[in-house]
Amino acid sequence: MTEDTQVRFLSDDLIINLTCNQKIPAYGRKASFDKPLTTVSKRNKSDIRLDIFNKNRSYLGSILLDAKYMKLGTILKKVRNKESLKRQVTSYVNDTSSSYFENQKSGVLRDVRPVAALLVLYPSNDLDENKEESQYIGQNVKYIQTKPGSDGDNLDKALTTSIKWICQRAVQLKIE
Repeated sequence: MTEDTQVRFLSDDLIINLTCNQKIPAYGRKASFDKPLTTVSKRNKSDIRLDIFNKNRSYLGSILLDAKYMKLGTILKKVRNKESLKRQVTSYVNDTSSSYFENQKSGVLRDVRPVAALLVLYPSNDLDENKEESQYIGQNVKYIQTKPGSDGDNLDKALTTSIKWICQRAVQLKIE
């Protein structure tokens, strides 16, 4: 898929916009159905963004996916030791906002982080040596191994879990 491509998936209850490699607009811009997020960070271009809406087109939240072309051990070492990768990973979750939430009557929504999860995808097969550390993710970041020929169960499970969590949060916050 090319940069800025957006594909819409519909179910009975949800609308999911999958967007590839598109800049998240700077904070202060009005959110739209195609671009519900804004950011205060210069780190503003995840590889894939899933924006989740209910059937009434009310924004519920987003999941970001970012592909890294290195072994998990290397990623974790860089997150621990290099400020730039650590800032990138945490800014996707912490530095985003949405006027969909900020303009709600309920003050509670203004404090909700719209990005529910960042899934960092990596291609290597070294999961076993780093399995323990990759389980502690913090900051709503999860590392997912992907490789050609695999069944994709880990990614499928992480996406399903994150979408369910976003939907449960919407019910608790009474987003209609």
